[in-house]
Amino acid sequence: MKERERKIPDDVLNVILRDERVGYTATIKDVSRNGMSVYSDHVFPTYKLIDVLIKIGKKPLQLKGSIRWVKESLPERDKPYNEIGISLINPSKEYLDYFGFDGD
Repeated sequence: MKERERKIPDDVLNVILRDERVGYTATIKDVSRNGMSVYSDHVFPTYKLIDVLIKIGKKPLQLKGSIRWVKESLPERDKPYNEIGISLINPSKEYLDYFGFDGD
């Protein structure tokens, strides 16, 4: 059974992926209970542990994640961004509640 994905509200489309002390802007493509896929111009190695900084309402939220897959864009393609799959490690109640996964 495929896990349900949620529509992303406009106010949380942008997130910061932080690798140690450097942050990279990314745009959320979709979310699920245990992860998300994002578009970014940066590429991370698979299984790299990162922080995902997201603002829910006015509250900043820091989630822990692991890069699971990367689809790098090709230079000749019209999509300038890489797609990255992130597995969230123990997603917070705020994340689950905001995206409606609390009852799944």
